[in-house]
This record gives sequence, structure tokens and C-alpha cells, in this order.
Amino acid sequence: MIKMDDQRTAYKVPIKVLKKGVFVLNEKEIEVLQTSWGNITRCNLIGIVVNILIKNNSFVLDDGTGSIQIKQFEQKIDLEKLSVGRIVNVVGRVQNYHDEKYVIADIIKETNQEWFSFRKKELASKKVMKEREEETINKEKNTNKDLETKTLETKKELELETKKTPNPPIDSTLSKPSQILEKIKQLDSGEGASIDDVADSFDFDADTIITNLMSEGELYEIKPGKIKVLE
Repeated sequence: MIKMDDQRTAYKVPIKVLKKGVFVLNEKEIEVLQTSWGNITRCNLIGIVVNILIKNNSFVLDDGTGSIQIKQFEQKIDLEKLSVGRIVNVVGRVQNYHDEKYVIADIIKETNQEWFSFRKKELASKKVMKEREEETINKEKNTNKDLETKTLETKKELELETKKTPNPPIDSTLSKPSQILEKIKQLDSGEGASIDDVADSFDFDADTIITNLMSEGELYEIKPGKIKVLE
């Protein structure tokens, strides 16, 4: 019977990428190795045997980017017949013990220099593609960030220009109550006009007139200190 782990894709990745990965739980609560090349549970490696640990039933594989220990719980290859310098292809599950990553081999088979060279070119090509993808994503992020910054700057400039633009003078030929009503309309941006700002705009007693207008129903106070003209 094939285990669920054995059914997952064995990704071709450099050992360096595996060593830099971090184990996390995915959405299915399954532990996976999170790497710059994606989430990995199984890997497909080709490298050179650089050390054989008979007592541990394991050996160390080096692919030129890094090295990792390959363990076999079931006999996949006779380590007595394996020698340092041999090139092997390993398919297995990535595991972690005391912050040291290793691979539990499902398949171990000897291969040759030709396949090793081909794998290096294959991984180099994938690396270039990954870098291009990251570059594109970063460019899009920077473009969106620049657009957000420009939009914010434009909004601030408009607000500043609005503040700088003086309100047109009130027609002095109007009655004082009419002048006050016009000034309130000018200062009201939707949340009412400040009573103090309205009163400070005139050199006559605007406070008394404002009180009278409110009692007459021409004005109403939407909140303390803020008034609106009843349209």
C-alpha cells in the first residue's frame, strides 16, 4: 500500500533551498517545509556521496549547493557497497530533528555524471525563473505602492489648496443676518460651521445675531459649537 506521503510530488530543488526552509503547518494541518521554491514534503535530489555512516544506516549527499544526511529506515541500498564519490538519485521525505534537516529515503539509485550535470542545469534554469517571478512581483508591489503614495500626495495637495483658497468676501450690502447665513454656508463642508469661526469673520456682534437666528429656526446646532443653515 502506498502511503499518503509517497503520493505527494517529489520536488527537484537544490539542497541549499531545503536547508534554508522552515517547517510550518499548512491549511490541512500537515507539516510542510516552507521554502523560497514553495512548500515541500518530498524532494528529488541528485548529488555526490561525501560521507557514509554505516552505524546510522545513512550517508551524506552533496549537490554543490549544500549537503544533507540521507537516512533509510528500510534497506534501499547496501551501504557496504556504496562508496564516497558515487553519484546517486534520492527521492524521499524531508524531516527535521533538533533543527537539523535530513531526508528519509523512499528511493535510492545510482546514476551518472551526465544526469548530475543535467540536473544542475535544470535547477539553474528554475532558479532564474524564480528570480524573474520574484522580480515581477516586487515590481508590481512597488508600482502599487507608488500609485498609493501619489494618490495620497495628490489628496493632500488638494486639501492644502482648498485650505489656501480664500472664501469670497461676503456682500456687505446684505443685512447682517444674511451675511452670517452666507458665511455659515461658506464654512460648512458638510459637518456644520464653527460658531467661533463665523463670529470671528465679522467686526460686529455676530454671536447675538446667531442666537436670534437659531431661535427663529433659521439655524440649528448639529453638535456643540457647530451650526448649519436650515435649507
